[in-house]
Amino acid sequence: MVVLIVKGRTNNISTAVDVFVQVPFAPTGDILYFVGENIQVSKNGFGGSGSSRLYLAEIVNKSQNSSRKFNLGLDPGRDKTYIEWGCNGFEKFKLSGYFEFLEGNLMVDREAEKQYNNKDYPYKNVRAEFSVEGKDFSNLLTEVSFPAFKVKGIEDFTFRIEKATMDMSEATNPDGIVGVPLYAETINKLGPLWKGFYAE
Repeated sequence: MVVLIVKGRTNNISTAVDVFVQVPFAPTGDILYFVGENIQVSKNGFGGSGSSRLYLAEIVNKSQNSSRKFNLGLDPGRDKTYIEWGCNGFEKFKLSGYFEFLEGNLMVDREAEKQYNNKDYPYKNVRAEFSVEGKDFSNLLTEVSFPAFKVKGIEDFTFRIEKATMDMSEATNPDGIVGVPLYAETINKLGPLWKGFYAE
């Protein structure tokens, strides 16, 4: 995490700064930039006597992987995506948004989704929306849902997943995670380093 002070002001009563905070987001290879204005500064550090919110300014894709399968989209709403900074530094975050799977292996089954929701699916690609709060960007687990979709090569089948766990954590895995022998062996071998989408 990198903190850049871009402007400061002071008077006889208080000191305040405008800052950018750069956060590497390892699950996608993106860099998230948050901005905060008029952040109070005291002898104890940023945030004065409380904590201050910094809001999403930009997402920069730093991934050099040309075979990337999905894009990250975050909702910049003030109650949707932010980090909180206090006198002891970074305190917590909230991220709200979606993973959009690029065209390839997964394709939206628009007819099935319309039958299920009684409306047209508004996006081109399969999206898994999420909202997660925490204190550690490397320890993210959140529940997601998928619209009706088909898998390339087996188009005779349509899948719809209402509850799946998106595991972006390096410290833990979803509760009760099980699978076929090869899958279970991989999870056991990697332990908490295993990442992916898990559905019962």
